[in-house]
Amino acid sequence: LLELGREAFGDVLSYPAVWAFWWPRFERIANWFVEFEAERREYFKTALLEKKGTIEIAGPAGSFTLSGTADRIDKKKDGGISIIDYKTGSPPSHKEIDTGMAPQLALEAAMVERGGFDGLPKAPILELLYIRLSGSNPAGEARAASKKISVEELATEAFEGLQRLIAQFDREATPYLT
Repeated sequence: LLELGREAFGDVLSYPAVWAFWWPRFERIANWFVEFEAERREYFKTALLEKKGTIEIAGPAGSFTLSGTADRIDKKKDGGISIIDYKTGSPPSHKEIDTGMAPQLALEAAMVERGGFDGLPKAPILELLYIRLSGSNPAGEARAASKKISVEELATEAFEGLQRLIAQFDREATPYLT
């Protein structure tokens, strides 16, 4: 992984600021990531990376297409699914996720539950996981999307919330703010 990093950084590693600041961050991330993956691979296998998915949702004025790209979807050996989103900044807070203000992973779960990703059979969603890669201390961190609400409930609430928004914006009287 470090060799791939050197290739990706290429000539910019000759710049003192990159060498002093960014390369050590990358080394710490690489070390954290390799350790994380070694533990994770005992239970999960990566099924999809950067995979676009879509589902059609019926609305009062016609069909609505929900599309999104999952950073990573892992499959547990027993068939359950883990949906992962990578962040270099801060992931949404538990409160933002629990109140529906940050529905990205929950909507990806709803898409998986409805067969929205080609090549991925419908399966129970076991976890929604954020992986934050900063290179500082700690270099990386894996965190569940919610501490209080189940994955199934998050996916259901996000999907039903989206259905309500579709219905609201399908009404001619609903203004679209610019």
